[in-house]
Amino acid sequence: MSDIIHPIRMDRLRGMTYKAIAEKYGIDQRTAKRYADGNLPPDNLVHRPYPSLLDDYDAEIRLLLRD
Repeated sequence: MSDIIHPIRMDRLRGMTYKAIAEKYGIDQRTAKRYADGNLPPDNLVHRPYPSLLDDYDAEIRLLLRD
């Protein structure tokens, strides 16, 4: 099922309704909504309400990845 999440998200961004998406992929409308709305881009994950365990090591990780 995870292989259809991205196409569902793209269909929703193109303006398809949840009902149309559900019919296209043969899933329930609620599932189509969950897949379309739950697959958030990584930019939305930056605003977490809690700190990451790796925040203390962020500078070092970025330095290692740059090299």
